[in-house]
Amino acid sequence: MIVRTVSVIVPTCGRSEKLDTCLRSVARQALPSGVRMEAIVAFDGDEAGAASFDAAAIDSRITTLSIPAGGAAAARNAAIARARGELLVFLNDDCYPADGWLSRHVEMQLSMPDGGMCVGRTDWAQWPDETVFDALVRETPMVFFEAQMIDGQDYGFRHFWTCNTSVPIDAVQAAGGFDERLRPVFYEDVELGYRLSASGVAGVRYVRDALCVHDHRLSWDDYLRREAALGRMAVLLYEANPECFEAIFGYDSLMKFAGDCEAWLRLNERDAARAETVVSRQMSHFFEATEDWPTTRDLLYFAHLPVKRAAFRRALVAAVVEQSGRKDSQVGCVYRPDRSSAAAR
Repeated sequence: MIVRTVSVIVPTCGRSEKLDTCLRSVARQALPSGVRMEAIVAFDGDEAGAASFDAAAIDSRITTLSIPAGGAAAARNAAIARARGELLVFLNDDCYPADGWLSRHVEMQLSMPDGGMCVGRTDWAQWPDETVFDALVRETPMVFFEAQMIDGQDYGFRHFWTCNTSVPIDAVQAAGGFDERLRPVFYEDVELGYRLSASGVAGVRYVRDALCVHDHRLSWDDYLRREAALGRMAVLLYEANPECFEAIFGYDSLMKFAGDCEAWLRLNERDAARAETVVSRQMSHFFEATEDWPTTRDLLYFAHLPVKRAAFRRALVAAVVEQSGRKDSQVGCVYRPDRSSAAAR
């Protein structure tokens, strides 16, 4: 693979301060000899933000564009259409690259005969008032799987996370880019990763030294809302790419999956409610790194799984029933736990 220009792609909406920090970190990146960098920022449904953001004050290599609200996939596609580089590097607007981040992506791509998919390391920011939940997100696979990944090893398409990923532009163009039906966000990156992998693109290779810090603090409630959003978006993923849906969830039928989700919800209602009661009480406590923390961390991680899964399944079932428009759908009634009961609080 030959790389003369690297195009850094950043979708954004309404986060100008974080975007400024992100792009200043990008502008500081050094590159191997003979390689140039450009950064393309796509403002998704934020025309005012695009008009007021002074990219030139940060670096002349940064260009901006504005699109009607279309979601992360549409924003990235619009930026890709402007890209002049042989290599695309995707970055979130709240991710701040460390020194050497971009050069490590380029070096890894050059080490692969035809390039491929690479994913860098993304560490969660540390907060001065860190809670137990913050520590869990950082140290367990609640969101990402960094702690389980080995530098230089190839992983599957499910690790194609566009907060810190690189791939040759010709591979993305040949695959048709991101699927804009997956909006506003979630699954649009791994769905592209699935199509790239199916077409023979190598990877996803983990590049531990391609480090970004993720300035995106989640609360426990945010986390459960995220799981619910993933459940709703899974329905759109099935419509867009049933094969990718099956590869992720193991079902070739959305209705069968939704029916099983509802059955699991009914079967595990009391366990999930009890788990939520116990786990939620711990999440907002201030974190202290005691000798017992590794054991406590592992216990809380496994204890939270019924709550996480219930949030996902409940939202997926509701989305399928709403989509069907029929009270007598194959999925049956929407699962609605009694939130007024003491057990569910």
